[in-house]
Amino acid sequence: MLLAIALIPGYATTYDYVTFTGPGGTDAYPQAINNNGLVVGYYLDASGNQHGFLRAPDGAITTIDVPGAAVTAPASISSTGWIAGSYNTVCCQPQRGFRLAPDGKTFVTFQVDGAFTLAVSVNASGQVTGSTTARGGLGFVTSDGQTFTTFQDPSGSTYPTWINDRGDVVGYAYDDYQTQAFRRITDGTFGEFGLGLGSQAVAINNSYQVVGSYGVPGVGLRAYLRSADGAMTNLNGTQATGLNNNGQVIGAFGPYALYNPDGSYVAVTIPGAASSHALAINDSGQIAGTYTVTGSDGKTHTYGFLAAPMAATTGPAIRTYHGVMGASGFGGLLATAPGSWIEIYGVNLAGSTRTWQASDFVGNRAPTSLDGVSVSVNGVPAYVAYISPDQVNAWAPSSVAPGTANVTVTYGTSTSPPEAITVNPLEPALLTVNGCLAPVFADGTLVATSCLPDTISQRIAHPGDEIVFYGIGFGPVTPSTPDGQIVTQANQLQATFAVSWSNLGATTLGQVNYAGLAPGSLGIYQFNVVVPPVSNASNSSAAGITGAWTLNGVTMGTFPLLVTQ
Repeated sequence: MLLAIALIPGYATTYDYVTFTGPGGTDAYPQAINNNGLVVGYYLDASGNQHGFLRAPDGAITTIDVPGAAVTAPASISSTGWIAGSYNTVCCQPQRGFRLAPDGKTFVTFQVDGAFTLAVSVNASGQVTGSTTARGGLGFVTSDGQTFTTFQDPSGSTYPTWINDRGDVVGYAYDDYQTQAFRRITDGTFGEFGLGLGSQAVAINNSYQVVGSYGVPGVGLRAYLRSADGAMTNLNGTQATGLNNNGQVIGAFGPYALYNPDGSYVAVTIPGAASSHALAINDSGQIAGTYTVTGSDGKTHTYGFLAAPMAATTGPAIRTYHGVMGASGFGGLLATAPGSWIEIYGVNLAGSTRTWQASDFVGNRAPTSLDGVSVSVNGVPAYVAYISPDQVNAWAPSSVAPGTANVTVTYGTSTSPPEAITVNPLEPALLTVNGCLAPVFADGTLVATSCLPDTISQRIAHPGDEIVFYGIGFGPVTPSTPDGQIVTQANQLQATFAVSWSNLGATTLGQVNYAGLAPGSLGIYQFNVVVPPVSNASNSSAAGITGAWTLNGVTMGTFPLLVTQ
């Protein structure tokens, strides 16, 4: 879910999100964003080759390849459109620097003394800073890619990380297996920040504010913000990754990704993602970063996102991107089905936070309003299960026709502008935990799979065990239950649900004992499946077996199961 706090007016606490991939849907890794909303980074093509990219505010993506390069890795873009980064003519580690002019055509490539050269940051004047392995590890600044000012901090090998528009450089020096944060001003003077061993500086803005991290004995890394007068603010986290000229800092601050100058923290997350990382912020507060998801191929993929502050409003407003989606516990799909669960994200959606209670029901009928909050889908009231200022969960009525549906939230006397979601006749999804399909035993314990980490409590199945999958979006059942009413009887799914098992090259059709809406629930489907015999399982060790679930003969997903005799 989208986590955000709204304590002090003046800074946005909820964001609109745009996600994007590299060309052709490939993995993408944004690295920097400038004040015009231009984003640079790199992507991996279908063959695994690395290319740079420039993403325009309208979503158009241009590939950046240094001529003759096997690997191109843009790292920085200035407010004036200069781009800097590194490349290599032989895969797979960048070892030469480049600068691309704002015309998008003119490259300058360089190496310092023929050594490994890494360009990391460029400013509005086109000055580039970075590091080289030449002469024991130097920092450098270049304005033309031909002449270099090299320097070394007294502490040892020197690694710049950022150059501001005034030409000041920050970074860290490395010696005796420890790092020391430094700043080098334009006259060449070095100053270490006195933060002790293990310190780093990662960015400096035009107001001479610096962010980074330092080591605290017995605690580990601590993120910091240092003002021009040397005053230190310890941030509630381990890592700062960037800041803008307004003093907003991004990084890893516990559950949050953004620190505001008023002392407030805000989470920046992509609903349905396994993880997300904010990497860069511009002066408008737009944030660029990466997030990871499990794709339909069962593999983990990394894509890019942009987060823009939502405009202030006094009434309820639904987020304009991914503001309405399927339940995140069931994959967070960007479409739904009649009679299925949706999640709504935005601002001012409610004045309280709670789930429905038994007292909210009239007999078996679920409430259409909680504390003055109601939801409509194409003008038809939905059933509201959870409310909070930034998220509402509701069950869409089964009478909603396939196509595009408009969703609104009403709080008190104000109704939000509508946001659309695609409605398909079927939009099936099974319950997941940590991105993995999550069958359970009758007592609710998770069934062990090779997908789940050991830190999650789970139990290994045995042949003959009955395990249960829960799902949403599977369509009509017989006999049906009236809209909004808790299911009170067993029923049969009209679509055909099946499971097949693969073990040691053999595939067998599984035994499904029940497929229908779960009695005692609203809109939740239940599938009781029997674990088959496994040829290579023993009493002492678990064997892996792969299950595949299908709907109407179409394979929808697979899951690995661990089984012992």
